[in-house]
Amino acid sequence: MAANQIGRGGKPAFSYFNDGNADMAALPFLMYAFADQLPEYRDLGAEADRELRYLGGLLFDKGDPAVTHLVVWELVSWGMMSYAEKLSPGSLFRSSKR
Repeated sequence: MAANQIGRGGKPAFSYFNDGNADMAALPFLMYAFADQLPEYRDLGAEADRELRYLGGLLFDKGDPAVTHLVVWELVSWGMMSYAEKLSPGSLFRSSKR
């Protein structure tokens, strides 16, 4: 994951569409949750923003993606959850201490 994040400025290390990694679209959601709850990850917000913009680009920058509706649904669903966590930290992902 770290190598993938570092490589985001160029070509991604894997394809969300072609490698069957649509579930990895949860990455920004988890990064926002970690940034909110764990002091050592406070700086992950900017990385999560970058990843979320990348996901949006996959879905909207080049017309309809040539993948199944299920894959698109997975990416959109995780993207919406990530955006909700960005706007309202802890609204979806709460620790047992809250």
